[in-house]
Amino acid sequence: MRRRPGTRAVALLAGPLLASGMAASLQAQAAVHFVVRVTPEVTLHEPVVLEYEVDNQSDTAVRMDAGWDRVGAFEIDVLRPDGTHQVAHPHSPPVVTDGPASRGPAFQVPPHGRYMQRAVLDEWVDFSEEGRYTLVIRYTGVMLPVPDPSEGQRLQEIRVVVRPRDASRLREKCEEWLPMVMGVGGASFDASNLLVNVHDPVAVPYIERALAGGWGCWPRFDMFDTLVRIGGPEARQALETLAKSPTPQTAWLAQHALARMK
Repeated sequence: MRRRPGTRAVALLAGPLLASGMAASLQAQAAVHFVVRVTPEVTLHEPVVLEYEVDNQSDTAVRMDAGWDRVGAFEIDVLRPDGTHQVAHPHSPPVVTDGPASRGPAFQVPPHGRYMQRAVLDEWVDFSEEGRYTLVIRYTGVMLPVPDPSEGQRLQEIRVVVRPRDASRLREKCEEWLPMVMGVGGASFDASNLLVNVHDPVAVPYIERALAGGWGCWPRFDMFDTLVRIGGPEARQALETLAKSPTPQTAWLAQHALARMK
């Protein structure tokens, strides 16, 4: 399971997300709305993003506990294009002896405030086949003082269509994300989440440039895993170049990634 730093309200990086299927608001309390959105259409190897939003128009703060990394309270049942099912549980809870049980602990949405969180579903759901996916998403987390919603309100059915691979589109996305990856702050982290989940040879030179840029930005350990997963001569050449990096950490990780490709 891929580890990530603690979560927070995030910037919108992948363009506007459109609600698909039954992505309707949970309105257990008329002034508090909880909405789940998923990217409705992508091309093969393009990341699929889940976004949820809490819009608190009440005069009372809403306390939220959405689980591990603030997405662990979601359960996702996936019907794949070939008719098979997959059940995904974002971020398996860690074993802890003391302290909070989540890297994204409980938080509050202030009166008349709004909170938004994103996650890349490709970290837990396999979208490697073209066609239509049906996702039944269930939220099991805490939202107080909003009354516990009914089972029907907790379940949302959303459809995602994966179109044929489009190398030009993937390249445009990588070009868009790389400058943010090379920056600092939340935008850098979120862009790296997207880039690391492009499991396609198109992403290789962009991942290589991110890793070669040093560790002051957000290149992550799992970018090496992505290069290993992509495989092929381009990924191998990128790792061989990174193995000669003057940055010891980069060189060491690249060497170990190369060993896994043999």
